Amino acid sequence: MLNLLDGQALPPVMYDSVPILYSKSAKDLGVHMDTNLSWEVHIADVSKRVFYSFQSLKRLQKFLPFHTKVTLAQSLLPLIDYADVCFLDAKEVLLNKLERLQNLCIRFIFGLRK
Repeated sequence: MLNLLDGQALPPVMYDSVPILYSKSAKDLGVHMDTNLSWEVHIADVSKRVFYSFQSLKRLQKFLPFHTKVTLAQSLLPLIDYADVCFLDAKEVLLNKLERLQNLCIRFIFGLRK
């Protein structure tokens, strides 16, 4: 049904007589929604944040005690799990990306290689 919608024919949204432009994606309460209602933008943002965090922690991996690594990995899991109830209609490829992020947490804790 989204393909039948013509974005050019929609009336502009006005605020104080200034038109507000339509956007391809929007972020509300930390969840990215795009025009197709897919989760690609949100999962890409989560992946970027988690990978960036692990790049910082990777340098300290050999020096940190086990319980500290567990705590650090658990502090990143809410980033991965936030709004996961909405992912019921997500594609398998996107769900695999989230699973790889969880695997990254496990590899960090135990010092495993890919």
